[in-house]
This record gives sequence, structure tokens and C-alpha cells, in this order.
Amino acid sequence: MTKYRKVVVLGHRAVGKTSLTLQFIKEFPQDYKPSEDQYWAKLFSIDGVGYEICVVDTRSQNELSFIRPSYVSEVDGYVIVYSVDSPRSFRIASRLYRKLEDKRGRRRMPVVLVGNKKDLPPDRHTVSPEEGRAVADKLSFSPTLHA
Repeated sequence: MTKYRKVVVLGHRAVGKTSLTLQFIKEFPQDYKPSEDQYWAKLFSIDGVGYEICVVDTRSQNELSFIRPSYVSEVDGYVIVYSVDSPRSFRIASRLYRKLEDKRGRRRMPVVLVGNKKDLPPDRHTVSPEEGRAVADKLSFSPTLHA
């Protein structure tokens, strides 16, 4: 029996949401439109249990974005992405978490904070891994990743 899981990827524009999603899915869409939400699925097995993961790669969010009902209803987890060279995207990541919390309530919510674009030259890194971890700890994110 295959278990179905839905994961939503959120973040400001140009933080690498689609790049991260495509690395996971390992497939490049022929009709990618960055202004629209994209839905991809992947099948895999962990310890003999089959999973189908539906990844919702959302269009960009900003401070004024609202959280759509489809980003909350029947969602099993979230990936909130910011870019290590963008303090603004880092602030927006925290705001997105709070908006999710407002919509879903304070119940346990699996969320991973990802600091993306770690491969940029070090002089372009304006958000440190320590800052990412501090925010993740403060807001009760799941473990923070710097990709």
C-alpha cells in the first residue's frame, strides 16, 4: 500500500524553490511557468513502505502574500526557502511561518527552513547558518538546512 504525502514549498522570489524541487524530483518540466504553482509527484520506498510525494512548488511570496487554502488543507509538511544572499528573503521566511501558524493554528506542523544558494561566493553570504538556526529554534522549525 502506497502512502500519499503532500509537501508545499514556499519562499520569496528567486530563492531557488524550483531548483530544490527539481533536484528532488529529478525531472525538468517542459512547460515550466514561474508565475504559476507547479505540482510534481515522486514515488519512492523507505524501509519497504511505498510513498507518493506530491510537491507543490509555489509561485513567489512576499510580505503581503496571503496563504492560500490549498497551502493548508491536507498538507503533510512544508519547506520554507530563503537565499543566504538575501536578508529580505530571510525575513519573509519568518513571516511565512507565522502566517502558516495563523492559518493552521499552533498545532505541530512539520516545517523545514532551508537556506539556499550556499554555493555562492562567501562574500555574498549575508545570512549566516547561525542566524538561520536561531530563527528555526525560535519559531520551532524542524531542523534547518543550508543547501
